[in-house]
Amino acid sequence: MLRSLFSGISGLRSHQTMLDVTGNNIANVNTTGFKSSQTQFQDTLSQVLQNAGGAQQGTGGTNPAQVGLGVRVAGITTNFTQGASQITGRSTDMMIQGDGFFMVRKGNDQFYTRAGSFDFDAVEAVAGTEPLERHQVLDLLTLLVDKSLVTTIDADAGTRYRLLETVRDYALGELERHGEVETLRHRHRDHYVRLVTETFWAMTRMEVTWSKQVDEVDNARIAFQFSRRCGDATEALQLASFMLPTWLNTGRSREGWSWVEG
Repeated sequence: MLRSLFSGISGLRSHQTMLDVTGNNIANVNTTGFKSSQTQFQDTLSQVLQNAGGAQQGTGGTNPAQVGLGVRVAGITTNFTQGASQITGRSTDMMIQGDGFFMVRKGNDQFYTRAGSFDFDAVEAVAGTEPLERHQVLDLLTLLVDKSLVTTIDADAGTRYRLLETVRDYALGELERHGEVETLRHRHRDHYVRLVTETFWAMTRMEVTWSKQVDEVDNARIAFQFSRRCGDATEALQLASFMLPTWLNTGRSREGWSWVEG
């Protein structure tokens, strides 16, 4: 009697794992590049009650008799078959047709992924312009890091770059001397208006969480203040509206409403 209960319990535990895997598949139905998994089962142990008997003269052989004593999870396999293509309207999004992975890098670590939702870094969007192309900006930034003029910080949202104070003051002075400060501030504002808007709609599709916007709060503040100073009401209202869910979820609703009322 007790063995039958133990066998039943092992089945419940194994099927709980299967339900966990199924629930994870459903939860990630809108996750870019997500591959579903499937649970495989196998018997835990089989007890032989009667051995097989060979055929004798005038009589046939006998089959063995055994009883299973439970089930366990043999493994969880990932389905790497080709997914359905989808038009995103973003020129930086890519899809792999067939086998293979994208190779991406975070700091000194290299990873493989089939998620093709890519975007230019803020530094390329703000600084990349003629005669300097976007793809050249990152190469030049890497040289500045190698010379310790720019520091890097690894964050959840990706690698962050920080100018040393002396270098920042010198760079700002050069921008003011060439009359390019306002141009770059407009590019910075336009980039983060676009980023905040895209993140908001991605949240409505449950592709990302509001924590992605939290990573850009400081840049969003600068972009909002610049929009108000320039009298760009459309951009300021867009930032205030699409950042409001983040303020509410982080307990900073007062700041969020001050943006809307401002």
